Amino acid sequence: MLHFRGTIGFRKTLGIRRTLTHDAPSSSSASRLPSASASATLKPSTAPKAASLPQILRNLPRLFPRSMTDSIRDYSQFKTNPEFFQDRLLSQLSFYPSLYNNNSNDTSGNDDPRQGQIIKTYVNENEYINEFQILPNTSTPYDRLKHLILIHGYGAGLGFYINTLQHLSMDNWCIHAVDLPGYGFSSRLKFPYGTINPRIYSKKDVLDWFQKRLKTWFHKKGLLAHPENNLVTAHSMGAYIMCHYLNNHPSDFRKIIMCSPAGFYPASNPLTNIPLWYTYLWDRNYSPFSLVRISGPLGSKLTSGWSYSRFFHSNQTISNELSLALHTYAYSIFNLPGSGEYSLSHILKAGGDPRTPLQEEFFTCQSTTNNGIRRSNVEYSWLYGQSDWINKTGGFKISQFLNSLNKKSNVFIAPNSGHHLYFDNYMWFNSYLAKEMTLFN
Repeated sequence: MLHFRGTIGFRKTLGIRRTLTHDAPSSSSASRLPSASASATLKPSTAPKAASLPQILRNLPRLFPRSMTDSIRDYSQFKTNPEFFQDRLLSQLSFYPSLYNNNSNDTSGNDDPRQGQIIKTYVNENEYINEFQILPNTSTPYDRLKHLILIHGYGAGLGFYINTLQHLSMDNWCIHAVDLPGYGFSSRLKFPYGTINPRIYSKKDVLDWFQKRLKTWFHKKGLLAHPENNLVTAHSMGAYIMCHYLNNHPSDFRKIIMCSPAGFYPASNPLTNIPLWYTYLWDRNYSPFSLVRISGPLGSKLTSGWSYSRFFHSNQTISNELSLALHTYAYSIFNLPGSGEYSLSHILKAGGDPRTPLQEEFFTCQSTTNNGIRRSNVEYSWLYGQSDWINKTGGFKISQFLNSLNKKSNVFIAPNSGHHLYFDNYMWFNSYLAKEMTLFN
C-alpha cells in the first residue's frame, strides 16, 4: 500500500527509512523570534518512506481510525457537494458566513469586523483559482492595502492555514489564502504533463503551467499595480513553484517567505536501496490520493490514516470539532480528480530528494539561469521546523549567497515543530508573520 510522508502531507507507511539529522550551522547563526509554546505534542516529521506489508497489516486497525459509518456518510456528502467540506472548515472561523451549514457560526452578532469570502478567479476560459480572501475593516481602498498571499504545499489546500486565518489580523492588510492551480478547490482539468518523458517536455514546461495561471491571478486580483505591497508566504512544494515564478517575474512582490521549502537542497542522509517498484509508481504519479479516489466509501477511512495523526494530537489546543473539519476537508481535496499533484515526480525523485536542487540552479555564482533572481530586489526569509525533515543547510547556503549579492535574506527556526510548522506551532508562525507585516507598514 502506497503512503508518502513529508513534503507532502499524506502520512504513510511503506519500507524505506531515513534517520532524521540536521546538517545546519549552529543555532547561533539562525535568526530566532521569541519562542511561543507549541500548539501540539509533536511527532518528528520524516521524508517520504515505506514500511513492510506485515507491519501495515499488523497495525491496520490503528492506522485507519475513521469508522465505516462515518466514512460512508462522508462519501455520500462528497458525492452531493464536495465544497460542503471546505465551507464546514471555514465555518470554524469567527467571521465566516457559512453557505451550507445551518449550525455554523452566526456572524450577525460577532464583534470580529473582518470579511471573509471564497472567490473563484478565472485565469482562462475554463479554469479558475480558488481562494479565501479576508478583508480588514478599513476605509483604505483595496489598491492601497497590503496583501499577504498564502501558498500551500503538495497535496494540500488553503484550509490547512486555518489557524493563521483565524488568529492573524492586522489593519490595512488583505489576506489571500490560495489553492494552487489543479489543487484544493481550484479547477481540476487534466494535467497536460503526465509521467516523466523529457523527450516530449521539460520541467520548465511543467512549472510554466503553474506560473501562467498564477501570473493571471495576480493581474486579475489587482496585485501588480503596487507589487511593493505584496508579501508571499509559500510552503514546501509551493515554495519551489514560487521560486521559479520569482525568477521569471522578479518584480511582482516585495518579499517571499519560504516555509520548509522542498526541492532546494539534497537530503543530509540520502535514501538508499529504494525498491524499483516504489520508483516505478512514483515516476508514474501513483500516490495515496489515487487509492482514496478508487476506494469509494472507504476513502475517508483511508484518509484518516494521515489526518487523525496530524490533526487529533494529544494536548492539542484546537478543538475536536476543528480537527474533524480538517479531516473531512483533507478527504475532500484528496478525493477530487488528480491534476496539479502530478507535477511532483518532475520535481522530486522517489524518496523526496530534488531532481535538480534549486540551490544549484539559482543560488550559486556558477548559476546561469537566475537572471530574474539577480535583478530582483525581493527580500527572503527561510523558515524551518526544529524537527523538519527538510535539510536546513540549503536555507543557510542560499542566504549566504543572497547576502553576497547585497540582498536581504535570513533563516529562522520554528521551535517545537516539524515540516508543517504553520500547524505544529501556529502561535510562533503567526507571531513571525505579524512581525513581518508590521515591518511592511
